[in-house]
Amino acid sequence: MHPPAVVSVTGVAKDGWIDFVNFGGAAQPNKVPEDRMPDDQFQINFGERLKAYFHVELDDLRVQQALHDRVDLPPDPHIGGTLDGDFDFDLERGRSGQTFP
Repeated sequence: MHPPAVVSVTGVAKDGWIDFVNFGGAAQPNKVPEDRMPDDQFQINFGERLKAYFHVELDDLRVQQALHDRVDLPPDPHIGGTLDGDFDFDLERGRSGQTFP
């Protein structure tokens, strides 16, 4: 009996979204979306909250490349799926051993 063949598979995100619920002081909640413009003060400060929900659809790179190249019959995918989740944290300064200001 031979061992199964090793297949090199690369997963890629083919679609998805992220919905920020809290984006620190950079969110500009007092402005309508059309008026929210980044400027030199567009930043999230230490101690501010970041919270978001996300959804990512994963696919096989070979399939996506075949679709991009307009191949008549793309290969069957070896990988795929969805990734849903969220994160919620306060932005804090790292340990003093890190090399940022």
